[in-house]
Amino acid sequence: MPTIHVVLTIACVAMAHVAASTIHADNTNTLLAACPHAYVSSAAVHSQVCLRNVITNNTIVVVQGEPKILSLSDQGIQSIEAFPTQPHILDLSSNALRSINVSSTTGVSVMSLNLRNNSITTAGLVTLPPSIISLDLSDNDIDSMGTTSFNWASLTKLTTLYGKMASNVSGNGMHSIHLPSLPPSLTTLYT
Repeated sequence: MPTIHVVLTIACVAMAHVAASTIHADNTNTLLAACPHAYVSSAAVHSQVCLRNVITNNTIVVVQGEPKILSLSDQGIQSIEAFPTQPHILDLSSNALRSINVSSTTGVSVMSLNLRNNSITTAGLVTLPPSIISLDLSDNDIDSMGTTSFNWASLTKLTTLYGKMASNVSGNGMHSIHLPSLPPSLTTLYT
């Protein structure tokens, strides 16, 4: 009997508190590794993330309505210092990310990562959390994938890749994948 995979798209975020600035959609925000001490609410320490506008240096506090889901879609994010540790579903679609190069993914519990519609390139060093089960890289500037541009060996839990060739990389002009092997955990590849 064939396995049926059901994919639910959940768009849920509560922008309950924005401090010191409004979020600029001018591709100038950085997702911070931690909120500055002055912006940390003791009640929301595990359900908030902070962005810093690189032009104004203002801090933007985003309070999650649901601690396991974080949507930062279309927030002008151009870089990431670290992945948030709490959410299981992280939506960073429609930003200006060219690469993801974080120093550590220790303690990150992201299982579904949406990087659709950014500017990630083949040359962009992408460091992804090993907890990822589902990945969407569609509509980026990726034309090939290899072991030097993605840390495939560490994605031992990755089970679903959407789109053309690998991951959800449709709309990328992908012409080759240079991998010794895809993760053995991979069970579904949409082409």
